[in-house]
Amino acid sequence: MWYSETFIDRDRPWDKIHHVRNLTIDNFGSIPEYLELAALAVDPKFHRRGAGGMMLKYGINLAQKEQIPVVLEASPAGTQLYTKFGFQETVSTEMFPEVIVVAMQLDPKV
Repeated sequence: MWYSETFIDRDRPWDKIHHVRNLTIDNFGSIPEYLELAALAVDPKFHRRGAGGMMLKYGINLAQKEQIPVVLEASPAGTQLYTKFGFQETVSTEMFPEVIVVAMQLDPKV
């Protein structure tokens, strides 16, 4: 109950967050089963040292074992890392002024 009373929840643009989620669901809805990678973040002190790639490889390996696609929502800045690992942009939308969310997908390699 305390969670719904925090300033974070009151200040979040829930209508826009739901809009982005719906775009992603609509976009990936034709995929019967997929692994979604969420909230991949690296402390800026550790950027460009391979930490993000290591976490990403872990998720990709899980999906490859199950032979299911991997989907995620990225910031424009994050798309470079994901593209390096074979992800392709499927749709992007402006969540609110100057904040773009990019849906990306990677098909498993057998």
